Amino acid sequence: MAIDPPSPGAASEVAPSGELQVAGHGAHDLTLDHATIQPEPQGFGQLWKKVYEVTLGDCDPVPVMHAWRERLSDFWPDGNDLAAFRGLEPGELALIEIKAGGLKLSTGVIVIGSTATSLTFATPEGHPFAGTVELSTRRTSAGTVARVEVIMRASDPLYEMGLMLGGQRREDAFWLETLTNLSRELGAGRRPRKRTRRLDRRRRWSHARNVTRNAAVRSVVYNAKMRVTSTLHWTARRLRIRSDAPDA
Repeated sequence: MAIDPPSPGAASEVAPSGELQVAGHGAHDLTLDHATIQPEPQGFGQLWKKVYEVTLGDCDPVPVMHAWRERLSDFWPDGNDLAAFRGLEPGELALIEIKAGGLKLSTGVIVIGSTATSLTFATPEGHPFAGTVELSTRRTSAGTVARVEVIMRASDPLYEMGLMLGGQRREDAFWLETLTNLSRELGAGRRPRKRTRRLDRRRRWSHARNVTRNAAVRSVVYNAKMRVTSTLHWTARRLRIRSDAPDA
């Protein structure tokens, strides 16, 4: 799965108002255009803090972070992609395609922080969770450690149900495989580890209406529309071919 490069006139940016402006990017137009950043308190589900780490050995954290940043989605599990057409700088929007079961989910993240050893994203409305993801590297007595810290609430009741029915395991598997791939690339071959802590058991029913921006639902609608359109075009071509054929 790969995100196509932008066509002339396409847009994928954060306006000064904080609203996302997305056009010419297929399903992302439907899932992201006019959305805004959705901080954790505006999510629906229980609040979680997840930390994934892998020790990489005796290497400099700065070039490790540089390589991670430059090839970010290369380390993700197969079938997932990220495209940052304007770079991964604070205030920029990156488009994402996520493989979730049999569904291709089109969403994105906004860069809210960047240093020589860290990169922090916030999620927009419609994303599976409201919160932040921080990637970082640091030197410890055991060697350089690569770390992913996720602060998350499911955005809406549908996503919360998905987390309860296996979504938490898929989230863990995604980042553990990412760190495994990074470790393998650097020749460390270390196994990553994780820590999970539930910070708040409550569900915020006042934010249940977030479901109206659910990117999974909108992705399904877009893909179904494209399949119908493709079928109609194929049928029309076949009918034209038959009508143009000479009589026997």
